[in-house]
Amino acid sequence: MDPNQFRVVLDEDGHKLVQLPTGGRVAVPYDPLYEAERAAAEAARAVDPPDELRCKYKSTRCMNLRAKKRNGELHNFCQFHRERANENQRKSEHRKRSNKQGTSRPQSRRGSQTDNQSHNLEPNDSDEENLPVSPGTAHIHIPEPLQASDSHPEPTYDELKETALLLSFPDRDRE
Repeated sequence: MDPNQFRVVLDEDGHKLVQLPTGGRVAVPYDPLYEAERAAAEAARAVDPPDELRCKYKSTRCMNLRAKKRNGELHNFCQFHRERANENQRKSEHRKRSNKQGTSRPQSRRGSQTDNQSHNLEPNDSDEENLPVSPGTAHIHIPEPLQASDSHPEPTYDELKETALLLSFPDRDRE
């Protein structure tokens, strides 16, 4: 048995006993509130999609399903949050491009007349190099967000609650 795993067994009266890695057993009292919470969580799982299929938007808990890529894999966000993120990315790239073009022009001019002329709207050679290959379509590289590691899944609420309950009981083998 793995030392980090607990095994749950029932005694002859139907009470739940948790077998510890050390070999000892701890009786877990029946908690109707816990059972009601667990039943409600199972009912919610039947209605809501599982967490791995839900949108991974950070600010709020989005209950929408994740959008599918062309190759069948899942994006990290639902369609709504993908569109919002793409729009924000486009705005950010546009700001970066406009700031870069504004600072790349030479600032040292001879007089105030040439300064006024330097702000004209005619494109110069350096502006043409920054234009996309086909007019009307801009190439924006948007990297995929980092994926959560499947080798270290986060414990569920029930697992955390059961561990906390077990740790609240004194270990009889230590005494």
